[in-house]
Amino acid sequence: MPSVALHCQQRVFARVREQLWQEQAEDGARLYVLDFAGPAPRVKIGRARSTDHLIRRIQGHLREKNKHGYGLIDACVTPPSADAERAEKQALQWMSHAYQLVPRTHEEFLDAHFVIAEACADMGVFRYNPQEDDD
Repeated sequence: MPSVALHCQQRVFARVREQLWQEQAEDGARLYVLDFAGPAPRVKIGRARSTDHLIRRIQGHLREKNKHGYGLIDACVTPPSADAERAEKQALQWMSHAYQLVPRTHEEFLDAHFVIAEACADMGVFRYNPQEDDD
């Protein structure tokens, strides 16, 4: 991978780690969205059971994608989710209405817009998290 792409990827990953460090009191299952540039640009929505697991998952995705010429250009993580599995399924379902799944995957979408994937992940978490009354 070109050094400029690796530098961009490192900045994005550092931003995610910083966000998680600032929110360390709120550990728990979360969704994440990764935006990859490369031969066939794609967005991935995934789920991790804890902050440590999330970091390891993202690192694993980066190693695998970098081997195939993809670089991370943006990423986000949701707040902790009361039911991350259902939130992820909902986010993936919403994305599948607008974008084509990458063949042989269940979580990656070709030429998808990162902002749309981020909104789907956030809405999925919001839908399955208990809501506080405004009274």
